[in-house]
Amino acid sequence: SNKEEGGDGEELQLSAAADKFEMTDTMKASPSNNGNPTATDMSMKIEQKSRAFPIWINKQRAINSNSRPYSWCVSEDLASNDESPKGLLFVKVHKCSSSTGAGVTLRIQDGLSKRLNQPNQNQTALAHGTCFAHYNHATARELRFEKRDPSQSFLWSIVREPAQRTLSHYFYFDVSRRNDTATEGSILSVLKLGHKHNYQSKYLDLPSQNEQSSSSTERIINGYDFVAVNERMQE
Repeated sequence: SNKEEGGDGEELQLSAAADKFEMTDTMKASPSNNGNPTATDMSMKIEQKSRAFPIWINKQRAINSNSRPYSWCVSEDLASNDESPKGLLFVKVHKCSSSTGAGVTLRIQDGLSKRLNQPNQNQTALAHGTCFAHYNHATARELRFEKRDPSQSFLWSIVREPAQRTLSHYFYFDVSRRNDTATEGSILSVLKLGHKHNYQSKYLDLPSQNEQSSSSTERIINGYDFVAVNERMQE
């Protein structure tokens, strides 16, 4: 596989890994129902969806935290006074539907905070405060997300086809903001430069002690709870 200095291979691998399918057994006709699908068969059909990442509540770290479904929802005080990042953590990569992702993060933060602070059946209010969330532009390395507490955090981001992201970045920052003139030569130059930089992989990468023996794609797919694909946002 291509390493980071050898082109955008890592970025393409990352996009493909996040976009892969994991399908259940195909729906089969049921002899006991005259060959027609039963409710169980229909449930199997519904489960045939793209899911490169397991449902988070079923992961071992959720079980280790007493199976609380929203164990990442911690107060800002707890999240900010600890060396291990906690909370709902969104790595906001430039020109990867990042504002949309930040908006989703804020809505989840706000909605869950309100639900967890509502009185339960015994009319005892949950003194949980507001769930902490991070949603600003900064790399995972700068934010030390490799040191996060997996049992008290949910880490996610959005990736985009590398060439499309590079062009969007160029037209937004250079053409629109700096009034550069877009020419065939400048566009080709930008694409060649983006090809060498592996922008998204470096933005999302989680440093580790065995960096030399693993690719950034592996570290990202194994280290994040969810990675969305920009081209499939409509789904």
